Amino acid sequence: MLFSVCASLGNLNSNNHRREAGGKGNEMKTRQTLIILGFVSVLVLPGCDSDGNENDNKSEPVDKNEVSETVLDELESLGIKTSGDAEIMQSTLPEELNDANWGLKSEVCKEGGYDLDPYAGQTVTLTSFDIPQSCDGELLRVWVVTKNDVVICVYLTVREDSSAAPGVYSVNDEQCKE
Repeated sequence: MLFSVCASLGNLNSNNHRREAGGKGNEMKTRQTLIILGFVSVLVLPGCDSDGNENDNKSEPVDKNEVSETVLDELESLGIKTSGDAEIMQSTLPEELNDANWGLKSEVCKEGGYDLDPYAGQTVTLTSFDIPQSCDGELLRVWVVTKNDVVICVYLTVREDSSAAPGVYSVNDEQCKE
């Protein structure tokens, strides 16, 4: 279903670029279309890319026994204890790591001794776990970014139910230690 909605939005976006302005009827239809697209984008577009294709950012709970030894070894070397199942997803990093999302994570990774820059534009694997640590009173989740089973970054975030913003921390952040 998401694919068909994404594809429809991609086609609608392409058609809007081809349509020439011509009278109030077209202007009103365009305005209505933009309003509808605004509502749909809030609900659907996080799962679509700019061409109307589904993103590959899918996660699923995975038993800890199925997580790469490389990931578990890195967490152990950092002294990070996990709780519960892992979630693993594939994600394609932006070509330039300078947006509000990956730009911040890239900086936090550098603070932790990692560098995402060589992997810009590439598909990576993200493995995440809830952890018992907290930062500023907020419970945390650890994220391990890998490429071809090599750890390229580890960072911490507040959990989904948190209202802290931005809520992204380096693994070396002193205020986030047990």
